[in-house]
Amino acid sequence: MDVANSSAASGSRAPGLPAILKWLFCIWVLSLAAYQFSENTADPDLWGHTLFGQEMLKSGTLEKSEPYSWTAAGHPWINHEIVSEVALGAAHNWLGGGGILLLKMFVGMLTFVLALRLGAHKLPWPTQAFAWGFGALAVVELSFGFSPRPQIFTALALVCELWILKKIHDRSFAWAILLPILFAVWINTHGGVLAGVGLIGVAAGATTLQFLISKSRSNVANFFETPVSTK
Repeated sequence: MDVANSSAASGSRAPGLPAILKWLFCIWVLSLAAYQFSENTADPDLWGHTLFGQEMLKSGTLEKSEPYSWTAAGHPWINHEIVSEVALGAAHNWLGGGGILLLKMFVGMLTFVLALRLGAHKLPWPTQAFAWGFGALAVVELSFGFSPRPQIFTALALVCELWILKKIHDRSFAWAILLPILFAVWINTHGGVLAGVGLIGVAAGATTLQFLISKSRSNVANFFETPVSTK
């Protein structure tokens, strides 16, 4: 009897088949994402960005005029992607092409995990499985355009912006201080910062519309609940 009870107790503590399948499914999705982001096709602009970053690291200064081209040598040059180029240059200085691939995989996986966390963490598991499955489909599509170049940092910045906006929408207003910091880095990383500006506009418009709808519903409810005087 004691043996039976002990076996039953230990069996109740062991993970059931649904839990095991859940973990296997999540591991498969994350493995798929890592595999997709490990695709190593080089973008034509990669080596230019890498060279610019390496030169900035070497000289410790920003180029003010074009030093590389034949037709525009000496012309004024405003480089607006210095953060991403320094990252690419540092990765290549560290481990060559492998360093750039690891940087790309890190940015891709961080973007994917943050997006998945943002969209699925409050859902109960049967519903959450659909979010993970959609993530598996999305990462396959996303990885085709995720070659190592400054634009990959815009994908990460967009997810970070969504995370901050969600915190603000949940009335954690202290998170708002991170928005100007994010944009200060982003505007010196990639021109996709304009998408971030648009996202703020969409979020502000949606929140305002939500407030107005809620306010109008409250006013209508109060109108019908207010007793009518018979005097």
